[in-house]
Amino acid sequence: LAVKFHKDIASISSAVADVSEGRKRPRSPRCVLLEWTDPLFDGGHWIPDMLVAAGGDRGWRQPGDKSKQIEPRVLADYDPDCIVIACCGFELDRNLNDAQCLWSKPWWTSLRCVKEGRVFAADGNRYFARPGPSLVAGVAILARCMHDGDAAVVAAVEATKLLPPEGVAWGRCSEPAPKCSGQACPSQDIEDLCWTLHKEACAKGERYYVDPASGYQVMTEVAHKSRGKCCGCGCRHCPYSHAGVPADERAARIQQPAWLHKASLVDVDHVDLLFWSGGKDSFLTLRALQHEAVPRSGVVLITTFDARTRIIAHQEVEVEAVLRQAKALGVGLVGVPLQPGRSYTEQVEAGLKVVLKGLQGCAVKRICFGDLHLDHIRDWREAELKPLVHQVVGEAVSLHYPIWKRPYEELMADFVASGEIGR
Repeated sequence: LAVKFHKDIASISSAVADVSEGRKRPRSPRCVLLEWTDPLFDGGHWIPDMLVAAGGDRGWRQPGDKSKQIEPRVLADYDPDCIVIACCGFELDRNLNDAQCLWSKPWWTSLRCVKEGRVFAADGNRYFARPGPSLVAGVAILARCMHDGDAAVVAAVEATKLLPPEGVAWGRCSEPAPKCSGQACPSQDIEDLCWTLHKEACAKGERYYVDPASGYQVMTEVAHKSRGKCCGCGCRHCPYSHAGVPADERAARIQQPAWLHKASLVDVDHVDLLFWSGGKDSFLTLRALQHEAVPRSGVVLITTFDARTRIIAHQEVEVEAVLRQAKALGVGLVGVPLQPGRSYTEQVEAGLKVVLKGLQGCAVKRICFGDLHLDHIRDWREAELKPLVHQVVGEAVSLHYPIWKRPYEELMADFVASGEIGR
Protein backbone atom coordinates (compact mmCIF):
# COMPACT_ATOMS: atom_id res chain seq x y z
CA LEU A 1 0.00 0.00 0.00
CA ALA A 2 2.83 2.40 0.89
CA VAL A 3 4.64 1.66 -2.37
CA LYS A 4 1.50 2.39 -4.41
CA PHE A 5 0.89 5.57 -2.41
CA HIS A 6 4.33 6.99 -3.21
CA LYS A 7 4.12 5.81 -6.82
CA ASP A 8 0.80 7.60 -7.34
CA ILE A 9 2.10 10.81 -5.74
CA ALA A 10 5.16 10.65 -8.01
CA SER A 11 2.98 10.18 -11.10
CA ILE A 12 1.10 13.41 -10.34
CA SER A 13 4.33 15.31 -9.69
CA SER A 14 5.83 13.96 -12.93
CA ALA A 15 2.73 14.81 -14.94
CA VAL A 16 2.99 18.45 -13.85
CA ALA A 17 6.78 18.62 -14.22
CA ASP A 18 6.85 17.03 -17.68
CA VAL A 19 4.47 19.63 -19.09
CA SER A 20 6.15 22.52 -17.27
CA GLU A 21 9.69 21.54 -18.30
CA GLY A 22 11.28 24.08 -20.60
CA ARG A 23 8.76 26.79 -19.85
CA LYS A 24 9.99 30.08 -18.49
CA ARG A 25 8.18 30.47 -15.18
CA PRO A 26 9.30 33.05 -12.60
CA ARG A 27 8.16 30.81 -9.73
CA SER A 28 5.98 27.88 -8.76
CA PRO A 29 2.26 28.53 -8.29
CA ARG A 30 1.32 29.80 -4.85
CA CYS A 31 -1.67 27.94 -3.43
CA VAL A 32 -3.09 28.27 0.08
CA LEU A 33 -5.19 25.56 1.68
CA LEU A 34 -7.47 26.91 4.40
CA GLU A 35 -8.34 24.40 7.10
CA TRP A 36 -10.81 26.80 8.72
CA THR A 37 -12.46 30.02 7.60
CA ASP A 38 -13.62 31.74 10.80
CA PRO A 39 -11.11 32.27 12.25
CA LEU A 40 -8.64 31.59 9.46
CA PHE A 41 -6.40 28.54 9.86
CA ASP A 42 -3.83 27.46 7.29
CA GLY A 43 -2.94 23.87 6.41
CA GLY A 44 -0.21 22.28 8.50
CA HIS A 45 1.30 18.84 9.08
CA TRP A 46 1.54 17.13 5.65
CA ILE A 47 -0.16 19.92 3.64
CA PRO A 48 3.12 21.74 2.70
CA ASP A 49 4.47 18.51 1.23
CA MET A 50 1.23 18.01 -0.69
CA LEU A 51 1.51 21.50 -2.17
CA VAL A 52 5.04 20.78 -3.39
CA ALA A 53 4.03 17.37 -4.79
CA ALA A 54 1.28 19.14 -6.76
CA GLY A 55 3.89 21.41 -8.36
CA GLY A 56 3.39 24.42 -6.13
CA ASP A 57 5.24 26.55 -3.64
CA ARG A 58 5.54 25.20 -0.09
CA GLY A 59 4.18 28.38 1.43
CA TRP A 60 5.19 29.72 4.85
CA ARG A 61 4.90 26.42 6.73
CA GLN A 62 7.53 23.72 7.03
CA PRO A 63 6.52 20.03 6.81
CA GLY A 64 5.24 18.88 10.17
CA ASP A 65 4.28 22.35 11.39
CA LYS A 66 0.86 22.47 13.02
CA SER A 67 -2.04 24.26 11.44
CA LYS A 68 -2.24 27.70 13.05
CA GLN A 69 -4.53 30.67 13.09
CA ILE A 70 -3.49 33.40 10.66
CA GLU A 71 -4.54 36.97 10.06
CA PRO A 72 -5.95 38.12 6.70
CA ARG A 73 -2.81 40.18 6.10
CA VAL A 74 -0.82 36.92 5.83
CA LEU A 75 -2.86 36.01 2.77
CA ALA A 76 -2.55 39.50 1.34
CA ASP A 77 1.24 39.49 1.79
CA TYR A 78 1.63 36.04 0.22
CA ASP A 79 -0.63 36.97 -2.73
CA PRO A 80 -1.68 33.40 -3.59
CA ASP A 81 -2.54 32.34 -7.13
CA CYS A 82 -5.37 30.20 -5.79
CA ILE A 83 -7.04 29.26 -2.52
CA VAL A 84 -8.53 25.87 -1.67
CA ILE A 85 -11.02 25.76 1.22
CA ALA A 86 -10.92 22.31 2.80
CA CYS A 87 -12.09 22.72 6.38
CA CYS A 88 -11.30 19.87 8.72
CA GLY A 89 -14.21 17.45 9.08
CA PHE A 90 -16.40 19.04 6.41
CA GLU A 91 -17.44 17.61 3.05
CA LEU A 92 -17.58 19.56 -0.22
CA ASP A 93 -21.08 21.01 0.11
CA ARG A 94 -20.42 22.38 3.58
CA ASN A 95 -17.15 23.98 2.48
CA LEU A 96 -18.76 25.50 -0.61
CA ASN A 97 -21.50 26.93 1.57
CA ASP A 98 -19.16 28.29 4.25
CA ALA A 99 -16.99 29.92 1.59
CA GLN A 100 -19.90 32.18 0.63
CA CYS A 101 -19.55 34.14 3.88
CA LEU A 102 -16.02 35.23 2.95
CA TRP A 103 -17.27 37.48 0.15
CA SER A 104 -18.76 39.83 2.76
CA LYS A 105 -15.26 40.68 4.01
CA PRO A 106 -13.38 43.49 2.22
CA TRP A 107 -9.98 41.90 2.80
CA TRP A 108 -11.19 38.77 0.98
CA THR A 109 -12.57 40.50 -2.10
CA SER A 110 -9.32 42.48 -2.40
CA LEU A 111 -7.24 39.31 -2.92
CA ARG A 112 -6.00 38.88 -6.50
CA CYS A 113 -6.99 35.21 -6.78
CA VAL A 114 -10.51 36.04 -5.56
CA LYS A 115 -10.88 38.74 -8.18
CA GLU A 116 -9.63 36.31 -10.84
CA GLY A 117 -12.03 33.54 -9.80
CA ARG A 118 -9.47 31.02 -8.59
CA VAL A 119 -11.04 29.98 -5.30
CA PHE A 120 -11.98 26.34 -4.83
CA ALA A 121 -13.48 24.11 -2.15
CA ALA A 122 -12.91 20.42 -1.51
CA ASP A 123 -13.97 17.59 0.76
CA GLY A 124 -11.50 18.41 3.52
CA ASN A 125 -12.47 15.48 5.71
CA ARG A 126 -11.72 12.83 3.12
CA TYR A 127 -8.82 14.22 1.09
CA PHE A 128 -6.77 16.37 3.48
CA ALA A 129 -7.55 15.99 7.18
CA ARG A 130 -6.38 12.44 7.81
CA PRO A 131 -3.18 10.62 6.81
CA GLY A 132 -3.99 7.78 4.44
CA PRO A 133 -4.35 6.73 0.78
CA SER A 134 -6.92 9.47 0.05
CA LEU A 135 -4.15 12.07 0.29
CA VAL A 136 -3.19 11.01 -3.26
CA ALA A 137 -6.48 12.39 -4.54
CA GLY A 138 -5.85 15.47 -2.38
CA VAL A 139 -2.58 16.11 -4.22
CA ALA A 140 -4.38 15.72 -7.54
CA ILE A 141 -7.03 18.23 -6.43
CA LEU A 142 -4.34 20.73 -5.44
CA ALA A 143 -2.54 20.24 -8.76
CA ARG A 144 -5.76 20.77 -10.70
CA CYS A 145 -6.68 23.91 -8.76
CA MET A 146 -3.31 25.61 -8.63
CA HIS A 147 -2.76 25.09 -12.38
CA ASP A 148 -6.25 26.22 -13.29
CA GLY A 149 -6.13 27.99 -16.65
CA ASP A 150 -3.14 25.96 -17.89
CA ALA A 151 -4.91 23.54 -20.20
CA ALA A 152 -1.85 21.37 -20.79
CA VAL A 153 -1.15 20.81 -17.08
CA VAL A 154 -4.83 20.24 -16.32
CA ALA A 155 -5.00 17.61 -19.07
CA ALA A 156 -1.87 15.91 -17.72
CA VAL A 157 -3.31 15.76 -14.20
CA GLU A 158 -6.60 14.37 -15.48
CA ALA A 159 -4.70 11.77 -17.53
CA THR A 160 -3.28 10.25 -14.32
CA LYS A 161 -6.83 9.06 -13.48
CA LEU A 162 -6.14 10.05 -9.87
CA LEU A 163 -8.22 13.24 -9.82
CA PRO A 164 -11.62 12.65 -8.19
CA PRO A 165 -14.66 14.12 -9.96
CA GLU A 166 -15.49 17.79 -9.85
CA GLY A 167 -18.76 18.47 -8.08
CA VAL A 168 -18.28 15.46 -5.80
CA ALA A 169 -14.80 15.90 -4.32
CA TRP A 170 -13.98 19.49 -5.26
CA GLY A 171 -15.50 22.48 -6.99
CA ARG A 172 -15.07 26.13 -7.84
CA CYS A 173 -16.37 28.72 -5.38
CA SER A 174 -18.29 31.64 -6.77
CA GLU A 175 -19.39 34.95 -5.35
CA PRO A 176 -22.88 34.67 -3.86
CA ALA A 177 -25.69 36.42 -5.67
CA PRO A 178 -26.65 39.81 -4.22
CA LYS A 179 -29.38 39.62 -1.63
CA CYS A 180 -32.70 41.10 -2.64
CA SER A 181 -35.40 42.56 -0.46
CA GLY A 182 -38.87 41.25 0.22
CA GLN A 183 -40.32 37.88 1.18
CA ALA A 184 -39.74 36.38 -2.26
CA CYS A 185 -35.94 36.73 -2.04
CA PRO A 186 -34.52 33.52 -3.59
CA SER A 187 -31.22 33.84 -1.70
CA GLN A 188 -32.90 33.48 1.70
CA ASP A 189 -32.64 30.02 3.26
CA ILE A 190 -36.24 28.96 3.81
CA GLU A 191 -35.36 26.51 6.57
CA ASP A 192 -33.47 29.24 8.40
CA LEU A 193 -36.59 31.39 8.08
CA CYS A 194 -38.73 28.64 9.65
CA TRP A 195 -36.89 28.91 12.94
CA THR A 196 -37.08 32.69 12.88
CA LEU A 197 -40.82 32.51 12.31
CA HIS A 198 -41.18 29.92 15.07
CA LYS A 199 -39.30 32.08 17.55
CA GLU A 200 -41.42 35.10 16.71
CA ALA A 201 -44.64 33.10 16.98
CA CYS A 202 -43.68 31.69 20.40
CA ALA A 203 -42.79 35.15 21.66
CA LYS A 204 -46.35 36.20 20.79
CA GLY A 205 -47.87 33.07 22.36
CA GLU A 206 -49.14 31.87 18.98
CA ARG A 207 -49.89 28.19 18.37
CA TYR A 208 -49.02 28.11 14.65
CA TYR A 209 -46.96 29.76 11.96
CA VAL A 210 -47.07 29.28 8.18
CA ASP A 211 -44.22 27.29 6.64
CA PRO A 212 -42.89 29.53 3.82
CA ALA A 213 -41.98 26.53 1.65
CA SER A 214 -45.21 24.51 1.84
CA GLY A 215 -47.77 27.07 2.94
CA TYR A 216 -48.94 24.66 5.65
CA GLN A 217 -49.53 25.63 9.26
CA VAL A 218 -46.87 24.29 11.65
CA MET A 219 -47.52 23.76 15.36
CA THR A 220 -45.27 25.81 17.60
CA GLU A 221 -43.79 24.71 20.92
CA VAL A 222 -46.62 26.69 22.53
CA ALA A 223 -49.19 24.43 20.86
CA HIS A 224 -47.33 21.24 21.76
CA LYS A 225 -47.04 22.24 25.41
CA SER A 226 -50.75 22.97 25.56
CA ARG A 227 -51.34 19.38 24.38
CA GLY A 228 -49.31 18.14 27.35
CA LYS A 229 -47.59 15.14 25.72
CA CYS A 230 -45.74 13.96 22.62
CA CYS A 231 -48.06 12.91 19.80
CA GLY A 232 -45.44 10.53 18.33
CA CYS A 233 -45.36 12.15 14.90
CA GLY A 234 -41.78 13.46 15.00
CA CYS A 235 -42.90 17.09 14.94
CA ARG A 236 -40.44 19.85 14.07
CA HIS A 237 -40.83 21.69 17.39
CA CYS A 238 -41.58 18.81 19.78
CA PRO A 239 -40.67 19.89 23.37
CA TYR A 240 -40.95 16.34 24.76
CA SER A 241 -37.76 14.78 23.30
CA HIS A 242 -39.97 12.74 20.96
CA ALA A 243 -41.00 10.47 23.83
CA GLY A 244 -43.99 9.20 21.85
CA VAL A 245 -42.02 8.21 18.74
CA PRO A 246 -41.38 4.44 18.69
CA ALA A 247 -37.75 3.72 19.61
CA ASP A 248 -37.04 1.88 16.36
CA GLU A 249 -38.22 4.89 14.32
CA ARG A 250 -36.46 7.72 16.15
CA ALA A 251 -33.22 7.72 14.18
CA ALA A 252 -35.19 8.37 11.01
CA ARG A 253 -37.78 10.78 12.37
CA ILE A 254 -36.66 12.95 15.29
CA GLN A 255 -36.27 16.69 14.74
CA GLN A 256 -35.18 17.51 18.30
CA PRO A 257 -32.58 15.84 20.58
CA ALA A 258 -33.76 12.48 21.89
CA TRP A 259 -32.53 9.18 23.26
CA LEU A 260 -32.07 6.74 20.38
CA HIS A 261 -30.95 3.84 22.56
CA LYS A 262 -30.80 3.26 26.30
CA ALA A 263 -28.46 0.74 27.90
CA SER A 264 -28.52 -0.56 31.44
CA LEU A 265 -26.81 1.64 34.03
CA VAL A 266 -27.18 -0.83 36.90
CA ASP A 267 -24.30 -0.48 39.39
CA VAL A 268 -23.22 2.76 37.67
CA ASP A 269 -22.87 5.92 39.75
CA HIS A 270 -21.57 8.27 37.06
CA VAL A 271 -21.04 8.32 33.30
CA ASP A 272 -18.68 9.83 30.76
CA LEU A 273 -20.54 11.48 27.88
CA LEU A 274 -18.62 10.82 24.65
CA PHE A 275 -19.19 12.88 21.50
CA TRP A 276 -19.37 10.15 18.85
CA SER A 277 -18.98 10.46 15.08
CA GLY A 278 -18.99 6.76 14.18
CA GLY A 279 -15.35 6.60 13.03
CA LYS A 280 -12.22 4.93 14.31
CA ASP A 281 -11.13 7.90 16.45
CA SER A 282 -14.40 7.73 18.37
CA PHE A 283 -14.01 3.99 18.78
CA LEU A 284 -10.43 4.35 20.03
CA THR A 285 -11.59 7.02 22.49
CA LEU A 286 -14.20 4.63 23.85
CA ARG A 287 -11.50 1.98 24.15
CA ALA A 288 -9.30 4.43 26.06
CA LEU A 289 -12.13 5.18 28.50
CA GLN A 290 -12.72 1.48 29.01
CA HIS A 291 -8.99 0.93 29.62
CA GLU A 292 -9.16 3.47 32.45
CA ALA A 293 -11.45 1.03 34.28
CA VAL A 294 -12.95 3.65 36.58
CA PRO A 295 -15.10 1.82 39.18
CA ARG A 296 -18.88 2.15 38.87
CA SER A 297 -18.54 4.26 35.73
CA GLY A 298 -20.37 3.97 32.41
CA VAL A 299 -20.37 5.65 28.99
CA VAL A 300 -23.15 7.33 27.02
CA LEU A 301 -22.68 8.46 23.43
CA ILE A 302 -24.00 11.68 21.95
CA THR A 303 -23.95 12.25 18.21
CA THR A 304 -24.90 15.27 16.10
CA PHE A 305 -26.15 14.82 12.56
CA ASP A 306 -27.72 16.79 9.74
CA ALA A 307 -31.48 16.90 10.35
CA ARG A 308 -32.22 16.73 6.61
CA THR A 309 -29.79 14.09 5.36
CA ARG A 310 -29.45 12.13 8.65
CA ILE A 311 -25.70 12.06 7.99
CA ILE A 312 -22.88 12.68 10.49
CA ALA A 313 -20.60 15.15 8.72
CA HIS A 314 -17.19 14.10 9.94
CA GLN A 315 -17.51 10.49 8.83
CA GLU A 316 -20.30 10.59 6.23
CA VAL A 317 -22.00 7.94 8.36
CA GLU A 318 -25.78 7.59 8.59
CA VAL A 319 -27.23 7.98 12.06
CA GLU A 320 -28.88 4.56 11.64
CA ALA A 321 -25.38 3.05 11.41
CA VAL A 322 -24.34 4.82 14.62
CA LEU A 323 -27.44 3.44 16.31
CA ARG A 324 -26.36 -0.07 15.32
CA GLN A 325 -22.90 0.68 16.71
CA ALA A 326 -24.33 1.79 20.06
CA LYS A 327 -26.43 -1.35 20.34
CA ALA A 328 -23.48 -3.58 19.46
CA LEU A 329 -21.26 -1.80 22.00
CA GLY A 330 -23.91 -1.94 24.70
CA VAL A 331 -23.93 1.80 25.40
CA GLY A 332 -26.64 4.44 25.39
CA LEU A 333 -26.98 6.95 22.56
CA VAL A 334 -28.54 10.41 22.33
CA GLY A 335 -29.08 11.90 18.86
CA VAL A 336 -28.96 15.63 18.21
CA PRO A 337 -30.34 16.58 14.76
CA LEU A 338 -28.72 19.83 13.64
CA GLN A 339 -31.27 22.20 12.16
CA PRO A 340 -30.35 25.12 9.89
CA GLY A 341 -31.14 28.47 11.39
CA ARG A 342 -30.09 27.44 14.91
CA SER A 343 -26.62 27.71 16.42
CA TYR A 344 -24.60 24.58 17.09
CA THR A 345 -24.16 25.40 20.77
CA GLU A 346 -27.88 26.02 21.21
CA GLN A 347 -28.66 22.56 19.86
CA VAL A 348 -25.89 20.86 21.87
CA GLU A 349 -27.30 22.54 24.98
CA ALA A 350 -30.67 20.95 24.24
CA GLY A 351 -28.94 17.60 23.76
CA LEU A 352 -27.14 17.84 27.10
CA LYS A 353 -30.44 18.54 28.85
CA VAL A 354 -31.97 15.44 27.23
CA VAL A 355 -29.01 13.37 28.45
CA LEU A 356 -29.41 14.59 32.03
CA LYS A 357 -33.13 13.92 32.04
CA GLY A 358 -32.65 10.40 30.72
CA LEU A 359 -29.94 9.51 33.24
CA GLN A 360 -32.48 9.96 36.04
CA GLY A 361 -30.05 11.13 38.69
CA CYS A 362 -26.91 9.33 37.51
CA ALA A 363 -24.19 11.98 37.43
CA VAL A 364 -22.13 13.02 34.39
CA LYS A 365 -18.44 13.09 35.31
CA ARG A 366 -16.72 14.13 32.07
CA ILE A 367 -17.53 15.27 28.53
CA CYS A 368 -15.18 13.36 26.22
CA PHE A 369 -13.89 13.99 22.70
CA GLY A 370 -11.84 11.94 20.24
CA ASP A 371 -9.56 14.78 19.14
CA LEU A 372 -6.02 13.73 18.23
CA HIS A 373 -3.91 16.77 17.45
CA LEU A 374 -5.82 19.76 16.06
CA ASP A 375 -5.18 22.51 18.58
CA HIS A 376 -7.71 24.95 17.16
CA ILE A 377 -10.54 22.41 17.47
CA ARG A 378 -9.65 21.73 21.09
CA ASP A 379 -9.27 25.45 21.78
CA TRP A 380 -12.73 26.04 20.31
CA ARG A 381 -14.24 23.36 22.54
CA GLU A 382 -12.60 24.87 25.60
CA ALA A 383 -13.77 28.37 24.69
CA GLU A 384 -17.30 27.60 23.49
CA LEU A 385 -18.40 24.28 24.96
CA LYS A 386 -16.74 24.31 28.38
CA PRO A 387 -18.80 27.28 29.68
CA LEU A 388 -21.92 25.65 28.26
CA VAL A 389 -21.12 22.34 29.97
CA HIS A 390 -20.54 24.10 33.30
CA GLN A 391 -23.83 25.97 32.94
CA VAL A 392 -25.96 22.96 31.99
CA VAL A 393 -24.25 19.95 33.57
CA GLY A 394 -22.26 21.45 36.44
CA GLU A 395 -19.07 23.28 37.35
CA ALA A 396 -17.37 20.04 38.44
CA VAL A 397 -17.71 18.44 34.99
CA SER A 398 -14.51 18.54 32.92
CA LEU A 399 -13.71 18.18 29.23
CA HIS A 400 -11.60 15.08 28.62
CA TYR A 401 -9.46 14.11 25.60
CA PRO A 402 -8.38 10.47 26.15
CA ILE A 403 -6.34 10.01 22.94
CA TRP A 404 -4.91 13.52 22.62
CA LYS A 405 -1.35 13.42 21.21
CA ARG A 406 -1.23 9.63 21.49
CA PRO A 407 1.28 8.15 18.99
CA TYR A 408 -0.36 6.73 15.85
CA GLU A 409 1.52 3.46 16.34
CA GLU A 410 0.02 3.05 19.79
CA LEU A 411 -3.48 3.77 18.52
CA MET A 412 -3.08 1.37 15.62
CA ALA A 413 -1.92 -1.38 17.97
CA ASP A 414 -4.98 -0.86 20.15
CA PHE A 415 -7.27 -0.90 17.11
CA VAL A 416 -5.75 -4.18 15.91
CA ALA A 417 -6.06 -5.62 19.43
CA SER A 418 -9.78 -4.81 19.41
CA GLY A 419 -10.34 -7.33 16.62
CA GLU A 420 -12.60 -4.92 14.74
CA ILE A 421 -12.33 -4.28 10.99
CA GLY A 422 -12.10 -0.69 9.70
CA ARG A 423 -13.01 0.64 6.31
